[in-house]
Amino acid sequence: MLTHRHGLTVWLLISFVALLFAQISFSPFAFAADRFVGTMPGDYPSIKDALDAAADGDRVILRQGTYSEDVIIDKPGIQLVPELGAEVTLDGNITLTSAAGGSDISGIEMSNGKSIVVEDGISWPVSLPLGTESRVVMIASESDGFDITLGDVTANAGFDSVMGAYIFTGEHSEVRHEGEIVVESSADSSSARGASIVMGANAEATFDRVEAQAGRVAIGVHFFTSNDGELTVTGDVVAHARDFDSSATGVGVRGQTNVSAALGDIDVEGGSRAVGIDFNVTDNGILTHSGDVVVSARDAASAAYGVTLGAGDGFLATIENVAVDAGLLARGVTTTYDTIVGTEGIANDADIHIVGGVFVTARDVDSEAYGVDLEGEGNVSLSV
Repeated sequence: MLTHRHGLTVWLLISFVALLFAQISFSPFAFAADRFVGTMPGDYPSIKDALDAAADGDRVILRQGTYSEDVIIDKPGIQLVPELGAEVTLDGNITLTSAAGGSDISGIEMSNGKSIVVEDGISWPVSLPLGTESRVVMIASESDGFDITLGDVTANAGFDSVMGAYIFTGEHSEVRHEGEIVVESSADSSSARGASIVMGANAEATFDRVEAQAGRVAIGVHFFTSNDGELTVTGDVVAHARDFDSSATGVGVRGQTNVSAALGDIDVEGGSRAVGIDFNVTDNGILTHSGDVVVSARDAASAAYGVTLGAGDGFLATIENVAVDAGLLARGVTTTYDTIVGTEGIANDADIHIVGGVFVTARDVDSEAYGVDLEGEGNVSLSV
């Protein structure tokens, strides 16, 4: 078994750099106006003044310093960012109203006890162009202690790539979602992701119902964390990809030590590949699943996986019902064999309980089906 213990750190760095590059190079608002806040000639004296003057898609740039005011963003596509190289702290709360779809809050630190609230009903507004990647909600900062609350988030249009919520935070942060995140793209070869969450150590994320539907790639929830991260999904997760040779994943979890995930019903359908739960952590991971994982891959010679597990020492998993249908290869509960960041197989001292039923079907001639197929090193306990 190969374990990449520093892989997640590298991934977090790559994710943040890629995010910044995407914002600079591919933002659909690259030609919008810049409105500076500070004490230089021509600057607005407050964030509120700059936002009041801003048009849809404008960029509000904060110069170095601490800003003591509550911020309400009620226009679509607003970017609230620090000046290049500036350290900016907001000693106030941020509210994104339902009219603030496509807004971007990046690179700003917040004082302890302050929060970001995304109100119900936020969606991608028809008044804005579609970008290379259209994110309805984007909040990104390497600072610690972010407190973020999300309501209903929707997007339904001809996107090439659409994401309901992208959140990147530091340590001791918390994300709470109540309601639905529903993202759909009618475009051919499109991709859709309900929520992508990248968090530092001691972070918690709780989501309600999440749905993603697209042509080429559909992903419900991706959760990347460091040590002591916790993901809870209280509602169902749906990920459907329509095209031939498409792929879909319900929930993906990547982390280092003491990472846990509590998940419920998951419904995944893809063309050539479909995965229900992809849980892969370094050590002391805990996966608790209650409900049904239903995974289907439609194409001939397709592959489908109900629950894939990759974990280091001290792994505990409880899995309820799993149903898998595919063309060439179907695996119900199995080890992670094809990973970029994480582990291959299960290491030592793993305890895996399957408390429901595992139902597996492979349709093609000369196809293969495995109900439970696990590879470990030592002291691996399995109860079915």
